[in-house]
Amino acid sequence: ESAVELDANRAVEIALDAKFRCTEDTHLETKDFLARTFMRLQRPGDALSLLQELYATESPAFDPRLLVDCAFKLERHDIIMEVFDKLSEQPGRPWEEIEFEVQFLEKYNIPKAITRLTTFLRENPDHKVAQLRLSTIGVLHRKPDLVKSSIADLPTVEELRSGYIRVAVGVLSQGPDKAKTVDYAYRYLRTHFDELDAYKAMIQSVLATGS
Repeated sequence: ESAVELDANRAVEIALDAKFRCTEDTHLETKDFLARTFMRLQRPGDALSLLQELYATESPAFDPRLLVDCAFKLERHDIIMEVFDKLSEQPGRPWEEIEFEVQFLEKYNIPKAITRLTTFLRENPDHKVAQLRLSTIGVLHRKPDLVKSSIADLPTVEELRSGYIRVAVGVLSQGPDKAKTVDYAYRYLRTHFDELDAYKAMIQSVLATGS
């Protein structure tokens, strides 16, 4: 073992011993420090119970996103959705948080995913990426009232983030501007030659429009 590995192993031993000695009377700051230490040591399984205990206190000093990060690493989607249910009561949530939550809700609870997106869009009606996400749900689940599929409703290819081009092509090809789908995919491909999805979207656009 290298010196770095030995130091890391020793740090894990110390942290585990400290966790074993924790009681109900142990300061929350100490438990928070231990949980963060376990996360830095790539030991989310050891951090989880501490973070859940901190979350249960509802202390304003605790950032629940630490628990979300830990649960994500452990693929505990049930915990992630529980935390986000609580966070949903807060106004003005950032898009990055909504987007992260929706990826799980799309797997487990489509009606709630729709609610999260429509609530966000009421507060941010010009957010085209959020609308694209909602339109995608509408297309996949045959809910046309959710779909806005004209070229004006979509983000420009310059605004479109990685991972969204194929759903954008799928939505655009269902709408009144279907004929513009290939051009949209091509313009994205021109500036994203390093993305496999850009090539897949280009083929998808041709197949969808018969071009």
